[in-house]
Amino acid sequence: MSSANIIVLGATGVGKTTLINAVLGSETLQTTRTSEVQEYYSEELDITLVDTVGFEPRNEKKQVAVKKVQEWTKDGIQKGDHAKSIDVVWFCVDGTAPRLFDEHIRSLTRAIRPWKNVPVIVVITKSYSETEQIRNMDMIDEAFAKHAKAINLKRIIPVVAMPFVISEDYIIPQSGLEHLIDWTMRVIPEGSEAKLKAINNFKIKRKRMWAQSIVLASTGSAATIGAVPIPFPDGALLAPLEAAEIRSIAKIYGIEGGTDSDNLIRMLVEMGTAGVVAKMILNGLKAVPAINIAADILNAIVAGSIVAAIGEGSQIIFEQIYLGNKSITDTEWVKNLMETTMGKTIAGNVDEIVHILQNKGKIGMSDVLVIIKKVFIDKK
Repeated sequence: MSSANIIVLGATGVGKTTLINAVLGSETLQTTRTSEVQEYYSEELDITLVDTVGFEPRNEKKQVAVKKVQEWTKDGIQKGDHAKSIDVVWFCVDGTAPRLFDEHIRSLTRAIRPWKNVPVIVVITKSYSETEQIRNMDMIDEAFAKHAKAINLKRIIPVVAMPFVISEDYIIPQSGLEHLIDWTMRVIPEGSEAKLKAINNFKIKRKRMWAQSIVLASTGSAATIGAVPIPFPDGALLAPLEAAEIRSIAKIYGIEGGTDSDNLIRMLVEMGTAGVVAKMILNGLKAVPAINIAADILNAIVAGSIVAAIGEGSQIIFEQIYLGNKSITDTEWVKNLMETTMGKTIAGNVDEIVHILQNKGKIGMSDVLVIIKKVFIDKK
């Protein structure tokens, strides 16, 4: 596991690089405007401080910093690269500024959106007096209250990163750095856990997207196969397609090979065309005399609906197994899910299809996939 990454964000000129210099105990970093995301490792603290492009108020440069941060963390969220992920955020606010721009906070939320649950510490830079600190903390509390759901704000810490000369007789010394480091170390475990959840959530969303594409493609093929002038209950033609659909979804979730996975896939296929799923859809659609629709179109809708339903159910089942919430050998849970929970969903979807068919008028093959996708897939 790599060291914890502390990403330092804030408006241009707020003092991010100066703060990093102070924490590193170095003056080697140039304090001119940072144009790229740069990493600085502290062996003493075992943390990596990540300096970033400053947020700009002007429209043409407003998104530059956000995009730079997103590009830097791309491999962190997509590939689980911990060296390019975020454990804690330091959001720097200029203590001498009269107000905190709401746009800068929105830029913060956009920059860390995939990592929104990691701890955020607001660092008030150039905070030279107790009166200013109180005013700044009140201003920050008020500004962040609007974004409480998007930002996990843990602490507001005033810091003087470098001694500030008021006059020959009065110099304000460094302050707040130890407090900042102490709080950072305190919240790193929470940040690391949130980081892992963010990476896992991305993986799950991506697997769901891939599974949905399999279901949609299989549904289109099923509708084409089903558009035949024969009674569909005799159409065992869907079994190979269902098997391919289920196996493809299982592969996305890393569930393939072995007796247990083969048995589970076989059971799901049996519950499809020849089983409970088909019966629910057939009974729901073909028992409605008010539907005045060509037989081939109705067969296409029935076939597509069966494959869509079995695909959606399979995706739920394999995801739960992938997450470790269910065992691949728990066939009773699978049966219960398909017959009860999925059964209610299928019944509701069939009712919605009936309503669409009764009110749409003439239905063509081009409408079939649109209807099934809307009812079975898009609602998920």
